[in-house]
Amino acid sequence: MSYTVGEVANLLGVAPSTLLYYESEGFLPEVERTDSGRRCYSESNVEACRVIECLKTSGLSIKEIHDFMAMVQLGDATLADRLELFEQRRAAVLADIEQLKNAWHASI
Repeated sequence: MSYTVGEVANLLGVAPSTLLYYESEGFLPEVERTDSGRRCYSESNVEACRVIECLKTSGLSIKEIHDFMAMVQLGDATLADRLELFEQRRAAVLADIEQLKNAWHASI
């Protein structure tokens, strides 16, 4: 099944320009086009967009997302590196949570 930019934007709750940005930044593997030049997003493109949105929500920077998506395209040989990236992000999120807890307790 293939999707238009608008359909994928609606599925993910993002602006169509966000998807075009992902493509221009090289986050997505090649997005196919119709004979008339309209983009046709595949299921794997949609899934990649979902991953990108999740990475953004977790607080990864654009550079980190770019690096992660490049590793995905390289395949399983990068699994350890991807895990390391997630472990680093998890540690940073846990540290942020602890800092917020401490600030909240100090304000009571």
